[in-house]
Amino acid sequence: MIKLILKYFALIFSLLLCVIFVWAIWEHNRNHLAALDFGINEIIETSNISSQDSIYGEPREYQEVNLSGSAGNIKIYISLPLIIPKEGLPVILILGGLQIRRSNFSLIENPGNNAIVIYKYPYDDSGWYDGTALLEIPKIRNAVLSVPAQVVEVVKWLKEESWCDRRRVSIAGYSFGALFTPAVYRLANKYSVQLSYGVIAYGGADIYLMLKANLKKNNFFTREIIALLASTAIFSVDPENHLHHLNNEFLVINGNQDKQIPEESWLLLHNLLPEPKTVLILDDGHMHPRKPELTTKLVNISRDWLTEKGVINH
Repeated sequence: MIKLILKYFALIFSLLLCVIFVWAIWEHNRNHLAALDFGINEIIETSNISSQDSIYGEPREYQEVNLSGSAGNIKIYISLPLIIPKEGLPVILILGGLQIRRSNFSLIENPGNNAIVIYKYPYDDSGWYDGTALLEIPKIRNAVLSVPAQVVEVVKWLKEESWCDRRRVSIAGYSFGALFTPAVYRLANKYSVQLSYGVIAYGGADIYLMLKANLKKNNFFTREIIALLASTAIFSVDPENHLHHLNNEFLVINGNQDKQIPEESWLLLHNLLPEPKTVLILDDGHMHPRKPELTTKLVNISRDWLTEKGVINH
């Protein structure tokens, strides 16, 4: 009886491995842009809560906007100066880390005569941290694959706003947000949604390498299994599939003390990203909410570079 049970178990396990193998081949060889393309149709504003506040002594208008589009429900936070010039405002759309709140605006010193927009990812960040990685893979996959289309829909919506300078809309991806920036630019190009210069800060290529570096609490076997399954599930968004299609100019920032984005990963990003590009290597570790000084430093570097390029105002 035991031998029969073991025989059936071995058969089921072998079939499962075959299914995973076929699925992995399909994920790696499919049309990766098509996997991220939910269609860019009409974007509907479902709510907009507006208020005025002063951060760093500068009164500004803050909006919490909910949108509905082809890729699902979207939330963004907007910061605007009180006086809008006739030509409109340059826009910086920020793709940050997992913990997105309106309070993130406090990390942006001297926003100037620009519109700052922060995109919130389409899942609860507490679920990301609290759930076990294996159980979270289906949820993460669905959310991750929808992000590029959602961001392009946000850009399309922004360009219809009366305060937006449609010629100057840039994406700045930091940490987790840097993962999506190449796919966003490529998908936007497909739909002729013009984007200006971009920032990729503390990002890398090859999601498998990045996941392994961030699963150190797991033993070797578990880490390898989770990294392989998760990286396969979201392989279509991997920057290595999109970087060589880009023709915008980017500022790329990484830290040589970064333990979350391995050097092999960020060097791959640098090599795959076509010219023109500006690459800065800082003597710092990875950015984190517990290191607001580094975040402010990165924001200031990005702002100075975008200002130099004429993409945003002083």
